[in-house]
Amino acid sequence: MSSERSIWQVRVTFRGTEEQADRLAASVSEMLCPHDEEHPLSECPMPGNVRTLDESAMGKKEITIFNALLAED
Repeated sequence: MSSERSIWQVRVTFRGTEEQADRLAASVSEMLCPHDEEHPLSECPMPGNVRTLDESAMGKKEITIFNALLAED
């Protein structure tokens, strides 16, 4: 395993409310860049970008795959 930093993307798709999506995004953002005395905003250990998209921003294929995965459970 290399210790060299690269750009990564982690995608999460779930069924929930807008409030739940906002809380999840805030939690991930806080995990990437904690806001406390030990980690000032200018010193993010893992700089990143978090955004939320609702179902209207997803393609039909992506929605179909997600619904099929839910049906398997």
